[in-house]
Amino acid sequence: MKRMPAFDAEQFRRDGFQVIANVFSLDEVEAMRQAVRGVIGAETGITTRDLLSIPTLRPVLLDDRMLRLARLALGTRPCYYGDSSANIGMGQASVWHKDNADRNDAHGPDFCSPYTVLRFGLYLQDHARYSGGVNLRQGSHRPRPGRDLHAGETVYVASQPGDVVMWPLTMTHAAKGVQLRFPRHWTVEPSPQPHLPGRLPKLADRLARRVGAQLDPLPGLLLCPPHPCRMAIFMDFAQRGPHLDRNLAFLKTREYMVEIWRNSQYDAEARAALQGKDVELYDYWSTIKDEPGIGLENFYATDAYYRGRGPSPQERPSTAELARDWLLHVAQSRLPFLRRLRRDDAIEKGL
Repeated sequence: MKRMPAFDAEQFRRDGFQVIANVFSLDEVEAMRQAVRGVIGAETGITTRDLLSIPTLRPVLLDDRMLRLARLALGTRPCYYGDSSANIGMGQASVWHKDNADRNDAHGPDFCSPYTVLRFGLYLQDHARYSGGVNLRQGSHRPRPGRDLHAGETVYVASQPGDVVMWPLTMTHAAKGVQLRFPRHWTVEPSPQPHLPGRLPKLADRLARRVGAQLDPLPGLLLCPPHPCRMAIFMDFAQRGPHLDRNLAFLKTREYMVEIWRNSQYDAEARAALQGKDVELYDYWSTIKDEPGIGLENFYATDAYYRGRGPSPQERPSTAELARDWLLHVAQSRLPFLRRLRRDDAIEKGL
């Protein structure tokens, strides 16, 4: 009998993500790697259609353990709407971002009630040893109006082959993160290029630029190398309702998503595979494929945060404040009781 994974609903609600360990065996992970390699057929790339339409990857999407996790996290029968993919390659680390429709508006409907569109990621290699795992901002799925949408403690997910990482689309995250060789518990901010957190590194960089020098924030020798053949599989499940409707209304404006839906054909074999599975197929493409003006946006939405907007003169901290923040970060990284104080303070502030 297949193992049913454990799920901590309270931790998922509080932190906005959860890592479910050992959902798949190493043999199953190796089979997934072979399937991804066979579909993409290159050293780097991404699938151009969804997993349900790919016979060799369909079993991952419809695995009872995945569907059980989706039901536990959503509290109802999961709905699959055709958003899933697999990719090979490390590429460039991404910047902090959210994937929901109201990604730039903390007052938007996405943040007015518990969000019910979730992403599930399977990273098919050891990200405790190699860089390339996902970075998450703990608690950022529930931003408070008037505060930074992306506020939260940075977490590098050191997942193992067979683990499942899950988070809502409202979660601030950055793909293909990096980690230090030593000390491992120090986090690395992913963008605009890998650097240690805190304001002091930014101050040092600005001072260096003023004298015509350029600092390397983190030399490569200090970082764990990427896996030589990084692979990942992603799939979204949702609860039918306003959050899903709003997400779909956003996705149908995106060129990449419309292309995936257009390329994904659900033949009799695909539909037969759904029989007896605890999932509802929402064939959204069939309802919009004849609409004019869909898929015209060929970029991901950005805002000033992603473009690296600097603080206004009123927001700029003093040198003493920068030094204090950096020393506090170092102390918190080394002393467990200070890390607990920082975590408790974040919870109290609603981060």
